Amino acid sequence: MGRIPKGIVKFFPFFGIVLITGGLGEELGWRGFRLPRMQTRYNALIASLIVGVLHGLWHVPMFFMEGLTPYQEMAAAAGVGIAILGYTLFYVTPWSILYTFVYNNTKGSLLIVCVLHASEAWVLALWNISNPRSFIGLGAAMTIVSIIIVLVYGAENLSRTGKRISIVSM
Repeated sequence: MGRIPKGIVKFFPFFGIVLITGGLGEELGWRGFRLPRMQTRYNALIASLIVGVLHGLWHVPMFFMEGLTPYQEMAAAAGVGIAILGYTLFYVTPWSILYTFVYNNTKGSLLIVCVLHASEAWVLALWNISNPRSFIGLGAAMTIVSIIIVLVYGAENLSRTGKRISIVSM
C-alpha cells in the first residue's frame, strides 16, 4: 500500500478547524440567522447581496492584522479602501450568492453551507493563500458562477424548486 500524500494528511485537521471557526462560527449568524430574515423582506438575490456586503465588512479587521499576508498585500497594492471594496464586492458577495443558492436548495441546511465555507478556505490554502492572486482568481470564478446561478435560477428565490427559506422575525 502506498503512502498517503502530505496534502491529504494536512487536510483533515485544517478542514476541521475551519469548519468549526469559519464555517460554523460565521454561518450560524450569516445564513442561520440573518439570511432567512432578509429573505422575508427581500428577494433572494437582494438578501444575498446585503448579507454578502455585511459579511465582507465583517472581515475588515483582517486587512490590519499582522501575519495575514494576502490581505496586507492587497491593501499595499491597491490601497486599503480599494482592497476592502474589491474583496467585499468581488470575493465575499459572489460566495454569498452561492451560499444562498445552496442554503435554499437544501431546505436551510447549515451543515452543508458550513462544509462549503470550510471547503472554500481549504481551496485557498491549496492555491497558496499567501498570494493575493488566489483571492482574485477564485473571486473571478465565483463572480461568473454567481451570475450564472442568478441567470439560470432567477433572483427571486435562487432555487431550483422556486422556494426560498425565510423566517419572520419576532
